[in-house]
Amino acid sequence: TLGNAPKWCTFLDNITEELEEKPADTG
Repeated sequence: TLGNAPKWCTFLDNITEELEEKPADTG
């Protein structure tokens, strides 16, 4: 994470982690 990142940034981080665990349909 980049120091004080906006809430949406953390939101995206959580999504990316979930996508990494689960295979993406577009992947």
